[in-house]
Amino acid sequence: MTSVPERLAAAYSSLPFVQLPERWEGGSPLNIPGLAAGLPIDDPWDVVTKTSAPGLSGDEMRFAVTGEGRTIAGEDASLDALEPLARAVAVHLEAPFWAIAVRDDGDEWTAAGTAAEVVELPDAAGNEIEASRVGGEVTGRVDGEDAELPPVVAALLGGQPGDAAIVAHRFSGPVWVAEIYPL
Repeated sequence: MTSVPERLAAAYSSLPFVQLPERWEGGSPLNIPGLAAGLPIDDPWDVVTKTSAPGLSGDEMRFAVTGEGRTIAGEDASLDALEPLARAVAVHLEAPFWAIAVRDDGDEWTAAGTAAEVVELPDAAGNEIEASRVGGEVTGRVDGEDAELPPVVAALLGGQPGDAAIVAHRFSGPVWVAEIYPL
């Protein structure tokens, strides 16, 4: 059976928008950044924590916490059952953030969280949304095709000073993680 750090790293690496350190990809599972001994390599997450979360089923959970502190479940998990995980990450990381947790043993879980802009887009199509504003001209793309921006993404872009670009990736279900780039 694989270790908790290995399962956590595997869950992270399954996300298309996560950039794992080059030296980790394909490397020894004993040199997982932040979770095992080895060369110092930048972690792809901001915090790793453990907590008890009774009531959760399965072996992996994805969730996010908005800037307003609202937890959004990536799966069909009960928000009440996810709260211990969200609180444990929030002790070390200010919202907004997204996180992945893997079951350790029984009701014990290990969660890794990453700070990011989190948006809920229940009706959005595709898996990637690109938005940009250059010289006042706004463009949008969904999965590489020109498209109208979802209102939440358009508002996020509108809130940025000057020229900016946003790339949003579907994290799980209606939960999207948006990266904002000043241009």
